[in-house]
Formats: sequence, structure tokens, C-alpha cells
Amino acid sequence: MLAEAEDEILARTTEYIQKIGAQPKGGGKEFIASFLRYIRENDIKMNITYTKKGDFCYPDLAYSKNDYPPLGKYGMLRKTYLQEHRKALFSKMLLRDELWPHLLEVDEQAHAMVETMVAQMAKAEGVTESMKSTNPLCWVGLMNSFRSAAEEIILREVVYA
Repeated sequence: MLAEAEDEILARTTEYIQKIGAQPKGGGKEFIASFLRYIRENDIKMNITYTKKGDFCYPDLAYSKNDYPPLGKYGMLRKTYLQEHRKALFSKMLLRDELWPHLLEVDEQAHAMVETMVAQMAKAEGVTESMKSTNPLCWVGLMNSFRSAAEEIILREVVYA
């Protein structure tokens, strides 16, 4: 996971170095250190502004201010899964501002799949609306078991994939 992020940094650095015509030597960390040395020696501006607070300079970074709708159950579960188990992917998506749209898509997809699966299970077992009025406790029990089974499948197939 961390290797993916390092590979991406190396790829972007290599691309930039080729673009400006620099020729640093070495691989991995040595390559990046050589690149940074080249930047300092040749006074290349990176177009990053800094704010000085006390003895430290902090980069003026801003996040995108997209107004996304709130996440549902499955979107939050996916976010937690990515944060805890796929850290590099989470960071990559967050930095590229792709995380929230991804989470919304997973949430919508999972909700739709659960509803479809519950309806299909109810139809296969012969659970009808008339059963709801004649035997409500049985109907609730069956629908809850269908929902639990559908959620278990969706969590494995969509959220934790």
C-alpha cells in the first residue's frame, strides 16, 4: 500500500524531471533527494506560497470546497474500511479529491442492491403484502432475515472489496 504511494511520487517526480530536463542520479530516496538538491541549486520555483508563524513556514494548502451530500451507512463503512485497511488508496483518493464521489457511489450502489435483493428474496419465499396485514410478526421476522442476508452479501461484495 505504501509502495503504491511511493511509486506514484517517483513517477510524478520523474515526469517533472524529464519535463524540465534535469538529470539526477540514483534510485528511490536518493533519486528524490537528488531531485530536491537540483531544485534548490537551480532556484526552480514550485509556485507554493508559505505563511510564517513564529519560526516555522507552513505551506498555504487548501482543500476543495465541494458540497457533497452526507454519506449513508454503506458509504461510512467503506470510508472506515479504506482508512484502516487500504491506507495508501484512501490517501491517494483523498488527495485527488476522488474519495467523496467514490463513497457516495458505493453508498448508492449498496442501497439499491440491498433493496433489490430483499425484494427478490421476499418474492422467492412467497412473502406478500397480504401477509403483512394477516401475520405482521412473521412478516417482520422474514423481512429482517432477508435484509440481514442481503446486507451480509453486499458488505462482502461491495463495501469490503
